[in-house]
This record gives sequence, structure tokens and C-alpha cells, in this order.
Amino acid sequence: MNRLWFQRYLVPGLVGFFVLLYVLDTDLYDGVLDEDGPTEWLTFLCLMTSTVLAWRITRRLRGSGDVRRWFFIAFCLGSLLAGLEEISWGQRLLGIESPEFFMERSDQEEINIHNVLQPTLNLKTKHVAGIVLALYGVALPLLVRSVPSVASLCARFGLVVPPMTMLASWLLAGLMMIDEPSGYEEEIGEFLFSVCFVLLMVAHQNEEAVRDLDDG
Repeated sequence: MNRLWFQRYLVPGLVGFFVLLYVLDTDLYDGVLDEDGPTEWLTFLCLMTSTVLAWRITRRLRGSGDVRRWFFIAFCLGSLLAGLEEISWGQRLLGIESPEFFMERSDQEEINIHNVLQPTLNLKTKHVAGIVLALYGVALPLLVRSVPSVASLCARFGLVVPPMTMLASWLLAGLMMIDEPSGYEEEIGEFLFSVCFVLLMVAHQNEEAVRDLDDG
């Protein structure tokens, strides 16, 4: 029951907090979302948490023949990469100067991959990430629920599908990536997605939880 409560209401509650903060004090709101601000570091901590949890699941599934282990390996590596990208691989924390390559190619002039890809590919990685993750967390569960062949394919290839209880959470995170109204909401979206990652991994910490999600 507690797990389901968190899955349903934690992210919507966080959205409500940010909305209230924006209404009451826009200066504080902007400060909370600043580079190297609380939201960015909470995002990093959540991504590192989901990395550790995914790694623990892969260890538990080792030798089990469960094809989902490959999903959790990929999830672990993806969360780790996203977390390091979020803090520019510790550059500001360690006081590392950007090499010439990143100074010339990164739109933030920092050591990270996504800010190099943006001007190179002429696209916003936040929009791509928002769409992909929203499709994963919203469209895929709806398809699995209504189309048996999609559910069979996911099971066959070990693709872990987010539970229906988290539908609103993934949707809200995706909407924040639109970056309105202040232009800083991308930071909220990234934070909310990182929370979704943690909730998804927590739900898979034991086989009973896995069965509950699969049945749901």
C-alpha cells in the first residue's frame, strides 16, 4: 500500500510544490532551479540511487536466466551516464577547466556529451529525452495493457514496463521538459524523471514486487 501511494502521488506532489513556489516567490523558484542548485543535485542523487538499485537487481538476477537482467544492466549504465552528465562529470565540483574541444563545441562550454550534440545535430536533447521517456512511461504501459502482442514482445525481450500507477508521474515529467513558463522547467522535468527511475527500481527490489507490477 505504501509503495502504491508513493508511485501515484510523490511526483504529482512535487509538481504541486514547484507550482506553489513559482506562485509565491519567483526569485526563490529561479534560485532553486539554477545551475548547481538544489534541484540539479537532487537529480544527480536520484540518478545515482537508481544506478545502485539497478546494479543490485542485476546481481540478484545473475545466473537466473531472467532476460530482464539485460534491461537492468542497460538501466544501470544509462542512469550512471545521465547522472555524470547532469553534473558535467564533476567538472565544477573539482574545478576542472574545459578542454578546447568542449569550449568550441559545447553550448555550455562544459564537459558533457549532450551539450555537444545539441549544436551538432541541431536539436534539443531535452526534447528528445522528454519524448522518449514519456513514450516509455505513458504510451508503452497503455499499449501493453490493451494490446496483448505488445505485452508478449516486452516479456520476450525483457523490457520492464512501468506500472499504470505511475502513468501521471511520467506524463508530468515529460510536460516539464517543454520548459515553460520560466524557461527553467527542464530542470524540474529531469528531476521528476530521476524520481520515476528510483520508484521503478524500488518496486523491483524483490520478486514479489516484480510480480505485482507484471500483474498490474
